[in-house]
Amino acid sequence: MEAEYRWFETAFMHAPLRPVASTTEPFALDPHAKSRDAVSPILGLHQVAWPFMPLVIGDLDELIDRWATWLAQAANGRLAHPSHMPERNPQGSWRR
Repeated sequence: MEAEYRWFETAFMHAPLRPVASTTEPFALDPHAKSRDAVSPILGLHQVAWPFMPLVIGDLDELIDRWATWLAQAANGRLAHPSHMPERNPQGSWRR
């Protein structure tokens, strides 16, 4: 069976029990130890805040609309911090 490789969109957050004041959540993490720890079964400093959503060439309308809306809201000073974290249930969206 051949492996299938593709790009995914996701986001991360600080672990809920970690007393960190952050103005940016969810946020991106580079592919290194912090992001690896966030998807591991061990409770770490970061957790996944969005499910891993595959990016499909030719079917990016929802992604583009969402990001364009966020950009417009930010440009007008109306982009608000999410009301809860994680924003979407990420469980089961990646291999363990």
